[in-house]
Formats: sequence, structure tokens, C-alpha cells
Amino acid sequence: MCSPETIESLFIAYRLTGDDRYREYGWKIFQSIEKHCRLESGGYASILNVDDVHSEKIDKMETFFMVLIFLFIMWR
Repeated sequence: MCSPETIESLFIAYRLTGDDRYREYGWKIFQSIEKHCRLESGGYASILNVDDVHSEKIDKMETFFMVLIFLFIMWR
């Protein structure tokens, strides 16, 4: 799972500079989370190896994850 500091840093960089590339980086991260971590039954899972597109999903959701989703919704 992506660390919250990465997303927070992109958000702050966007707010300070107004440069849309930081917003686009964040959006690409969100799209990747949706593609690789979302479960068909609902919810999200962590993945074992972020370097492997077909990595095994782990039945674990970090406590900060819902804050990241909320941030993406507010940011977009």
C-alpha cells in the first residue's frame, strides 16, 4: 500500500505551487490503487509485492487508507 506521506507530499506540492502535474501524479496513484487493490466483493486489500502486477492480495487494510481515499475525493 502507498504510504500516506507520498500522497500528502503531492497534495502539499500542488497547493503550494498550483502545478497540475502533482495533482496528476496523485490521480495516477489513485487509479493504480483502484486497479490493483480493489476487491470485487468490495473494499480494498494490500498487495504483497508492488513490483509484480499480478501480486497476491493480502487481507489487510492500513488504518490510514480511508483518509487517502477521502483526500483523493476532495482533491480531484
